[in-house]
Amino acid sequence: MRAWSPAAAGNGATGEPDWAGTVLDRLAVAHATVFLCVFATDAALGLERYVAFFQMPIQLFLAMLAPIALRVHLPDLLRHEGRCTIALYRDHRHVLLPFLGLVMLGFATSLLPGAYLEGGSTKEVFILGYRFLMFAGAIVTAVLLWSTRWRLVLRLVLLVYVGSVLWDLAYPGTFSGVGSRASGFARNPNQAALTITLMTLMAVRYARVHALDLAILLLGFLAVFATLSRSGLLIFAVFVLNYLYFTGRGQRRRQLVWVPVAALVLVPLAGFAISSLTGRFEIFGDPNAQRRLATFALSNEAVYATDDVRLSLVPQYLALIDQAPLLGHGTGFSGSLPYGAHNMYLELWVNNGLFGMLLYLWLLLGLFGLAWKRGFPPGMALAQVLTVDGFFNHGSIQMGPVLILAGLAMGLSWCQARSTRPPGAVGGTSWRPRLTTTGRGDPR
Repeated sequence: MRAWSPAAAGNGATGEPDWAGTVLDRLAVAHATVFLCVFATDAALGLERYVAFFQMPIQLFLAMLAPIALRVHLPDLLRHEGRCTIALYRDHRHVLLPFLGLVMLGFATSLLPGAYLEGGSTKEVFILGYRFLMFAGAIVTAVLLWSTRWRLVLRLVLLVYVGSVLWDLAYPGTFSGVGSRASGFARNPNQAALTITLMTLMAVRYARVHALDLAILLLGFLAVFATLSRSGLLIFAVFVLNYLYFTGRGQRRRQLVWVPVAALVLVPLAGFAISSLTGRFEIFGDPNAQRRLATFALSNEAVYATDDVRLSLVPQYLALIDQAPLLGHGTGFSGSLPYGAHNMYLELWVNNGLFGMLLYLWLLLGLFGLAWKRGFPPGMALAQVLTVDGFFNHGSIQMGPVLILAGLAMGLSWCQARSTRPPGAVGGTSWRPRLTTTGRGDPR
């Protein structure tokens, strides 16, 4: 990536940057791949134990992000006065502004009497800015990866994460905080299921069905099943519905043929793989795991004694909202309660008030709206998965992998939109990332 080249700069007829073929670019892409393997998988949480000179993951994050940001922004600043950099952030104002609003609101509500900052620590406050950096940094990373085989990079990241889940199956408790369930680097099985689903939907193509994509879809499903997450299976179904819709556009008759054929192949394979997993790994013999497997078989048996408690959380949280509807009780307040909300929208409303929840809804709408406007199916599927997951889990805005994958979706969709816009088109910069014919920049 020698430069970002706006057409207005007079760099040829197309203004396309020449990214390929240089040693520096190859090194930058390799570095970005390692960066994603470390932070898009949450491996950084375990890596800090072995990298002694980094006290916190944020230090390692900034150290690894800096070369990527320099490689993307410095040539533009030197040659084009930063016009493409300005366009990049301006075109993402619909997601950056609500996210920044959440950060600022989090700082403000941390001053409320009910704020719970881990026993007086300021970590909860400063982590808000860290989340924003992860999201914005992923957008920049996507620009670097666009003219490479970026989907291959994401598949590698998925394999790394699935490998950590398999390790957790073989050696329970290595990463997971729940001994009877595997989670990989995420430590929380529900977070692991969400991360795997987002990685899978970013790793497949949507223009038409490919055998490799079906294999990736099966791998993702098995990894989600390994976490024994009920909400994880639900959101994975949301992704599959999106996959069926987008791959079938304009070819519904063909879809009527290949869907049953693929089901005849994949369903027995999935059944065999599930049988092998549950029979091979002792973790599935745990009583809690057995009860979860029973619910997957449509049994009415409760998984935990706290299931009834979770159902009673909604009226409890609504009562708390009624006490402080506008500003909430304070940043982190829900962390002082016996049980988490298991609902992203209720948690934000209780902690940061109505404004916090509305900002999060704005962010979700921005993610979907930009992906829809740019014609980027992975981004639309990602926004829908996050929306549905918010009804069953809390804390997704705090998950590093979720923020990075969402940022990658935004950055890649931006590059796609610029690659298909005619030079000199009205409305934003006419800078165009190179769109190859070999599939490297194929958005779908």
